[in-house]
Amino acid sequence: MIDIYVRERIFDHAAVVGAYLQGQLAKFAEHPLVGEVSGVGMIGAVELVADKASKKPFDGMKVGQFCAKAAEENGLVIRPLGGNRVAVCPPLIINEEHVDELVEKMGAALNTTLDWVTAEGLV
Repeated sequence: MIDIYVRERIFDHAAVVGAYLQGQLAKFAEHPLVGEVSGVGMIGAVELVADKASKKPFDGMKVGQFCAKAAEENGLVIRPLGGNRVAVCPPLIINEEHVDELVEKMGAALNTTLDWVTAEGLV
């Protein structure tokens, strides 16, 4: 199996596309719900906060879970993590066009989540 990864240069591809993914995800730092964007290579995480200035977290995990569900309803699987972080872990063979689609869908999920937390009085 590792021979296929080496022969197809999957790791080289993932390094290039992973850098692109990290750059695209970094744009979410400007979103009103985002306290921090972190990641390396093909794994990225976004921290959702109740107050951007103080980075005050939301209580529990319901906001991260809501965001993950909103993403799924838009065709993107993201993972809610402990607290209110959500993670993306695309396959190593993803390309830049797919990254752009992932980021678009994640942005829509963040906006849906912002509308929900605002309506619920959580921000």
